[in-house]
Amino acid sequence: MPSQKRTAVKRKTGSVTKNRNGGNVSSATKARIRSMVERSLLSGKVGSAPLHERAKSIDNSFKTMGPQAFHASYYLPVVRNLLASGAIKPRPRKTARRKEASSNGVRSTTSNHTSPDTRGSANTSGAVREVLLKLVRDSLASETRASVVGLMEGLDARVAAVLAAARKG
Repeated sequence: MPSQKRTAVKRKTGSVTKNRNGGNVSSATKARIRSMVERSLLSGKVGSAPLHERAKSIDNSFKTMGPQAFHASYYLPVVRNLLASGAIKPRPRKTARRKEASSNGVRSTTSNHTSPDTRGSANTSGAVREVLLKLVRDSLASETRASVVGLMEGLDARVAAVLAAARKG
């Protein structure tokens, strides 16, 4: 059974194109709409919807054309051409905020945050944080299961160091 591909229905009849979405649109009207879109984009930031409304007022065949079809057929090609020619600049992209990290993947120990359950001493929370960060760094540096097990066996010593740091404050 041959595969059936969906294709847009377009029939060329002289200088008039029959579109399923847009009715009969002459090539002169297409050029007129494209130049209107180009002028509007060069004059300022204009969206596709207001331009589609203007196109509807120019030619009745655009009333049957959906907003997505207008955007894909007229707005996007003009924007691409203007970007390629350098007539307009691309919009700045929104980038995700990057978390600050040190080279080993652990956040820096210089933090202004102190947990409320410490006894009010920044030195205490800093000392506890250092002990815990050392544990995290050592666990990230562990390459084998045996080294991870060895790290966990020494956990009691680290707990004692945390308690000693907490008692100092």
